[in-house]
Amino acid sequence: LLDHEFIAEEGSRRRYAPKGAAPGQLIDIVYDGQRDFGIGGSGTVHHIAFDTATDETQLQVREKIAQGGLMPTQVLDRQYFHSIYFREPGGVLFEVATSPPGFTFDEKVADLGTNLKLPPWVEHRRTYIEQLLEPIELNPEQFAS
Repeated sequence: LLDHEFIAEEGSRRRYAPKGAAPGQLIDIVYDGQRDFGIGGSGTVHHIAFDTATDETQLQVREKIAQGGLMPTQVLDRQYFHSIYFREPGGVLFEVATSPPGFTFDEKVADLGTNLKLPPWVEHRRTYIEQLLEPIELNPEQFAS
């Protein structure tokens, strides 16, 4: 349903990729019928995100998923991208997110990562969230070429 092609199999691992895949666009699925499904917590996957180029291509994927009998959500505006979610038959949550509008929606490339950006629907929790974060200290010398 996500237009991925089977690439290879080794043991219980199967590799898939979209047509014309670039590095980082592969997905490996490992199946072990002798194990129970994971439950939320350390060591389990919360969700797997796939990207799509535009709102239009996302709607095409959503329609395909719905026709395949899976129950996708409506399109959700996540400020930096738009998302749909559905659970694959094994129970893992899949997300299909648009690339635009992107992380430069509200700041310049040079400023990325210098401020905590929160979407409007959690801005009221900023103080609480900031208290949970550990300071990040970077040594500029480690990034010198």
